[in-house]
Amino acid sequence: MRIAIVGGGIGGLAAALFLRQAGLDATVYEQAAELREGGAGVVVSPNSDMVREFVGWDGRLQQLIAAATDTKRWALYDRSPLERWTSGRISLLGDAAHAMLPFFGQGASQSIEDAAVLAACRRNAGPDSAAQALLRYEAVRRPRASQVQLMSRGREARNHLPDGPEQQQRGSQLARGDPLRDSAWLYGHDPDSALAAQ
Repeated sequence: MRIAIVGGGIGGLAAALFLRQAGLDATVYEQAAELREGGAGVVVSPNSDMVREFVGWDGRLQQLIAAATDTKRWALYDRSPLERWTSGRISLLGDAAHAMLPFFGQGASQSIEDAAVLAACRRNAGPDSAAQALLRYEAVRRPRASQVQLMSRGREARNHLPDGPEQQQRGSQLARGDPLRDSAWLYGHDPDSALAAQ
């Protein structure tokens, strides 16, 4: 089985490395002529754009922004979870399967989990069972990745509230809870256990 990874971002490169270490033939395809810091869709803009965004904020922050030589902006893309990732002997992984907003910092992590599960499913599969291995990979990964994908929506507002009552209420809620314990299912996930349960 040959594996094609479309997109040379951190998730695609990490997935390819993991799959190759598992003995699988993984090739990364990237449209950019070279890999550079920043990734696709990054626009370098003058500092005046950033200065305008923070008018009226603390003077120390304004000094910090004024000291920057340039700023960067990039588009954030979102889509609803896909109903299927696999068709015959072709399956998606990473952003191709579950592009997500960055507000839980899970894009690359989910790609690495995809690679770990795909490698395990493929390990004992021959040419006649490759399609079944891919369906098993999808059955293990798609529900979790879709949940993380949906969970990231709306967090841009909650994570970046302006100073005021809503921000204070959110801060109080976080202080009363245990965010790491509440998110243990996300950050403490074990792909091997998920495979064993399938």
